[in-house]
Amino acid sequence: GRLWRDQLRPQLMRLVLAFVCMAIIAVAIAGNAWLMKPVVDDVFTARDESMLYVVVVAVLVLALVIGAAGYIEGVLLEVVGQRMVANLQSGMYQRVIHADLAFFHNNPIGALIARFINDAHMLRHSVVKALTGMVKDSTKLVFLITVMFVQEWMLAVIAFVVFAMGIWPIVRIGERMRKVSADTQAQIGQFTRLLDETFQGVRVVKSYGMEDQETGRANAIIETIFRLCLLYTSPSPRDRG
Repeated sequence: GRLWRDQLRPQLMRLVLAFVCMAIIAVAIAGNAWLMKPVVDDVFTARDESMLYVVVVAVLVLALVIGAAGYIEGVLLEVVGQRMVANLQSGMYQRVIHADLAFFHNNPIGALIARFINDAHMLRHSVVKALTGMVKDSTKLVFLITVMFVQEWMLAVIAFVVFAMGIWPIVRIGERMRKVSADTQAQIGQFTRLLDETFQGVRVVKSYGMEDQETGRANAIIETIFRLCLLYTSPSPRDRG
């Protein structure tokens, strides 16, 4: 509720235009899929050379439409995302700067900095990704399924069943990735706090010969972040080493 009211509603016009661009891209992609049938039937099977020129021109036009709409959509969503980051950081700073001293004692500087830098950008990424995922992917899916049912309904039914079977593992992976993301952000906050503590207290560290101890603490956090980040990818054997 607050996210929509404070961050997204003021940028409703940009979002609507971005969604229109997504719909245009989806229609153009479906148009490309629709062109495959005349390519096979008229160009390759019937040897109709005149149809070849029509298909080539249509493909080029659709490519230009997809490129232009994609560029406009990207610019609009980038503006929306960066505006969100600026608004969040401004609001966070206003609340923090008016907090009492106990708040600063209970929240290390490193953790606060991590929230200002990392959390704001992570929220931006998550919101923009969710918006594009809901609109762009679902719109493309609707138009492509329509094309499939019109041209080859039997293959469309098979594809629809396979897609439905793949939903469950995708949902499970998404849940796992959200947990990994939260754990990674927590570790980055700890690492930022460690850097702040170490660099501000470097005289004490050197006076007591604690370089190796602090290096061990840093390496432990770095390795934890490394292992968490690997969960987003499929590392090669060399990466594991």
